[in-house]
Amino acid sequence: MPVEFDQDTITCAITFEGEVLQSAVPDVIITNSQDAHHPYALISGRRVPINEEEADALAINGAQDERHHSKYAQGSVNNLP
Repeated sequence: MPVEFDQDTITCAITFEGEVLQSAVPDVIITNSQDAHHPYALISGRRVPINEEEADALAINGAQDERHHSKYAQGSVNNLP
């Protein structure tokens, strides 16, 4: 289920459960599961599981990235890059 982008209209499309979900890229919200391991895209009112590469591609193209990255959790001095 790769994310498809249309650079001319700044939209994206994801096929999920046989349905094509389309949205303006800036309206898509990238989030993750509570364990912070599985990203999701909130697109066209649906929560769609995606992989990290798709999440990064959405973010680079202008989606709202609201993922919580547990690797660099706030207050964890030992995990600073």
